[in-house]
Amino acid sequence: VGVCRWALVIVCHGTRYSWTKGLRRKGDAYLAFGEFCRLHSAAGKIEKCYTDCGGEILGNFSRYCDDNGIPQYFSCPYSPFENSVVERLNYSLKKTARCMLLESPFGDEMWIRALHTASVVHNQHVNRWDRFVTPHDSFWQGQRKPRQLHVFGSICYTLTLPESKRTGNLHIPAKIGYFVGYSDTKLTCVLVADAVTGAILPRRDVVLDEHWRLHPDKPPLDMLTIPTTYDGSRPGAALQHSSVDDPPDPALSDEGGHEQIPHPPDAHVDGTPASPLGPTTPAPTSGNGSSATS
Repeated sequence: VGVCRWALVIVCHGTRYSWTKGLRRKGDAYLAFGEFCRLHSAAGKIEKCYTDCGGEILGNFSRYCDDNGIPQYFSCPYSPFENSVVERLNYSLKKTARCMLLESPFGDEMWIRALHTASVVHNQHVNRWDRFVTPHDSFWQGQRKPRQLHVFGSICYTLTLPESKRTGNLHIPAKIGYFVGYSDTKLTCVLVADAVTGAILPRRDVVLDEHWRLHPDKPPLDMLTIPTTYDGSRPGAALQHSSVDDPPDPALSDEGGHEQIPHPPDAHVDGTPASPLGPTTPAPTSGNGSSATS
């Protein structure tokens, strides 16, 4: 995944259906275009091809179009508005992929998987071009079922196969991985990155836990030890901020009639437990990738 430096984005002008493929070199664009034609041949023949005047388009790409009878049209240099459909989609896909990477445990090495997943998500949502039919349904006309969408980077468990590799009858017969997208050729599978080897393989027998995602940093100590009640409030702070007009509770008064506020063991006045490492900074409440927002 990390070796891909470029991406080819193809958009159907009539349905706004999109497809993304990672490239190691820009000159491999004609190979990706040929793969798109083979995978989507059941939807019909390509009538026209609108591209810019890049060097990767004028060589083998144009030759492939000539050999397969596909008319090719070019936009003027430095005129992206003439090819505005794909230019606008490039912006939307990059923005969506960036959000997926920020909310996942991965770095920039998974950018092409995030971009491909963003393309699948785009295909299965309506847009202002057609507010009633998704690009996927409009393109395939019922020939393919939509994918089941999942949270990018969520933890998933895959069944250990073959059965002889399982350690015992009472142990969990699965190994942990991370959801990284969908396969173009195996439509019933999802792509799973192994947590140990890092290999990305298509798997069908997967159970996803989309409520949890791996975070590269451990949460601060204060976030793990703050006492909370059933409704999520901190008991010490709730008692401290009670109204001064309320009569004192005899059960909480000392011999002089002064009200005592109970605190958890080893806690400060506001109910926050004392850290064994001394004074600590407050736990973050927001930020990119922080555990407080997960």
